Amino acid sequence: MARWYQYLLVLLLAIWGGEMYAQKSLDEKISALYEKYKEEGEPLPSVECDFLQRITEQDLSGSPDSVVFQYHYLFSEMAAGHEDLQGRFSHAEKALQILETKLMVPRVYNYSLQYVEVCCMVAGCYEELGDLDKAILYYERAFVRREWELNNWKSNDDARFLKSDCLSSLGRLYAKKGYKREAVICFEEAFSGSRFDYEPGETWTYFPLWCLCQHYLEENDFEKSIEQRKRLIHFFEEHQARYTKECAGEYFSLGNTYEKMKDYGAAIASYKQAISIYQQKNATMEEMVGCYENLWCAYAKAGNLDGFNEMNSFFQGFYLPNDEEKYYSSLWAASTLLSSEKVKTFLDALEENISKLNVWSQVETLERLSKISFGKKNAEATLIYCTKGIEVVENNELKDSAPGSLYFFYGMRSLANKELGQIKPAIDDVLNAMIQYDRCKGRTESGKIPYLSLLLKLYFDNGDYGKAVEIGSCLLPLIKGTYGKESRDYVDHARIEAVAMIHNKEYRKAIRFLKNLVDTVIQVDGRLSIAYATVLYNLGRAYMLNGDEKNAAEYLKQSKVVQLEVDGTVDSKTNKYLKELGYE
Repeated sequence: MARWYQYLLVLLLAIWGGEMYAQKSLDEKISALYEKYKEEGEPLPSVECDFLQRITEQDLSGSPDSVVFQYHYLFSEMAAGHEDLQGRFSHAEKALQILETKLMVPRVYNYSLQYVEVCCMVAGCYEELGDLDKAILYYERAFVRREWELNNWKSNDDARFLKSDCLSSLGRLYAKKGYKREAVICFEEAFSGSRFDYEPGETWTYFPLWCLCQHYLEENDFEKSIEQRKRLIHFFEEHQARYTKECAGEYFSLGNTYEKMKDYGAAIASYKQAISIYQQKNATMEEMVGCYENLWCAYAKAGNLDGFNEMNSFFQGFYLPNDEEKYYSSLWAASTLLSSEKVKTFLDALEENISKLNVWSQVETLERLSKISFGKKNAEATLIYCTKGIEVVENNELKDSAPGSLYFFYGMRSLANKELGQIKPAIDDVLNAMIQYDRCKGRTESGKIPYLSLLLKLYFDNGDYGKAVEIGSCLLPLIKGTYGKESRDYVDHARIEAVAMIHNKEYRKAIRFLKNLVDTVIQVDGRLSIAYATVLYNLGRAYMLNGDEKNAAEYLKQSKVVQLEVDGTVDSKTNKYLKELGYE
């Protein structure tokens, strides 16, 4: 009996020893991966990722807390590389929980810093999930619980980096939430610590100041953004880093901001400085081409034809030998920024060289140029590009296969004609645009709203009130079905429709329509609004023209009261009609 007991004991010891050996081997491998990752900072190889993925929670049941933490930490980093947000979030939270409950007492300095790192990791996950309040909470938690370690940044490189990174991230989130003062404080404090570690290429050291530049830019405070951008350039100069690609990039951004302020002279000078620095650093043309293109556009906006032609010659030499299509596309894009008079100089080049592109490239280029020129309020250039686009489509037998392009060109040309006061051509174009829209695949009825709206206004402006009423009867149900009756779009178009009815002498129809509109206007704009006063005025006017003086006077007087409460004055037409009705 004793012999069987001994055999059983030996067997159990063997099994237990094997399990202990396997557990120890697993723990050592996880720790080795962790140390390797922390030292090298490189993404884990696929074979090591596969190894981690095969591990289960049960496999770690006998591992020490430090190894379990390392496993979750590594897995969260691996998930980040594979854009697995949920996986990263889950493992980061587990790693943080272990740190908070098991590894932080007694205080261990390295784990204290990792607590900050993992807090930031969890905060980043919350930010990606759109929960900014939770993200802010975790960044703030890192500071509150590990304040001593973070404030000891002077003697620890990792602490300085973590403090700067955490403050910069917190500043970004404060800015998103509208806490402007707190955001600025975070960026300034982050930069005050990180600036001492600057070396060329160490972008984190000046990242907080860059964030401050962007913060003011997003707030449209261009002067402060420029002030901080100059401060960043001065920072590079202080560290003998003026002639670096980093500094060149800041001159480029400075030029962009000057352009937003419409200070084209300063923008041109900044772009030139950026190019000069890039050239001294033997930058490739691919690195500099953005500066050259922006310089070309800045010359155009400034109306500097000498500078524009200089850039034109430069790009001829750069693009024509290898990419003729790119050259002409860039030339036409830059030419749209010239004034209407000066752009005509380059229209011959457009006519002469557009055929050098393949047909679809011609169409795409002309669509893009039409959008750019219309966005720059250059209606004449828009008209030319759209007309050329229609010609290219129709002359290359694309009419049947490209209704979408014709729809775009006719619609855009209609808008350009309207801007130029050419109402009848604008009406013809929008009607053609709608014909082409009906030929497009996947079209929806709601997609007609923009051009029906344009057509309603064009007919009204042209005095075609009967046609305006007809279009409105098609448009309003579409707006109601798409945006709802209690919407700004419905109210604005309904008011035009009502006035068109009155001009078309459909007085009874206008009265019924306006009475139904009153409650909607109250819901959308309120009783104390010019929109409400206008509807009351038009009701009074319709009653007056229909011969009902009693109701006319009632609604006109109501309109007068609202006008006085809102503006403190009364429209002259309201007073004129009231006077005709015997009310001074």
